[in-house]
Formats: sequence, C-alpha cells, structure tokens
Amino acid sequence: MFIVFNSNHPISGGFLLTCNGGFWTMAGRKYNASEFDINLGHAISVQRNMRGLSQRDLARHLGITFQQVNKYESGTNRVGARTLYEIAKFFEISVDTLVGCATCKSNEDTIIQQTMDLMYTKMDASERQLMLRMATYIAKA
Repeated sequence: MFIVFNSNHPISGGFLLTCNGGFWTMAGRKYNASEFDINLGHAISVQRNMRGLSQRDLARHLGITFQQVNKYESGTNRVGARTLYEIAKFFEISVDTLVGCATCKSNEDTIIQQTMDLMYTKMDASERQLMLRMATYIAKA
C-alpha cells in the first residue's frame, strides 16, 4: 500500500508514503529553501566567521554535526526556533539580530554594523576613545 502527497508547498513539497510489512516509510520529501532561510544561514555563517570559529566549533556547542551546521548555513535545512535561540546565545547576540540580518535589504551594511558592534564590545576604554576620535575625524572630512 502507498499514499502519494503531491504539493507545491515550499516546506512539505511532495512525498510518497509506503507500507511494507506494517512499517511506513517516507521518500521523496523535498524542502525548498526560501530566501529567508538562505539569508539566515548566511547571517549565521558571518557571525561564526567573525569570531574565528569553524562549523565544527559551532556544531560541538549545539550538540549536532558540522554537516548540519553546513546545511543551516547554506539554507538547505531550516533552523528550528530552539536551535536559533542556542546559536544566538552562543554568539552573545539576540535572535532579533540574526533574524534582522536575514530580513534586511542591505545585508552588507548590517554585517558591517555587526562587525563594528562586536569590535566595540571587545575594546577597552582607551581604544573606544580612539575609535570615537577617528570616527569624528572621518565624519568631518
């Protein structure tokens, strides 16, 4: 016995359920990555690379394989809410920041802003003052 589901839905796609000896199996399920999933994956990749981490490093922290991280970053697999929360927590940023990167039109500007924010948090007071003076000088030019 078999049941065929054929759908154009971006998440479920079409798939085939077959029954063999009382066990049901599913084949052919296809996930079509949305623009949001691809952008979210890119945002995760940028955050990971800004910190000098490998996919294996992030995977170890999340308790998953590096292949799964690769699928998240490429948009091949959708990131679940709990995993998204754990990723943001590990990067010490908000979920809003990651999602904002995935939804904004100017992704490059967002990446620059996030890099500057990260740099600023790692600076001591004298380095922050120097950066402020440089920015003020550049703004007047």
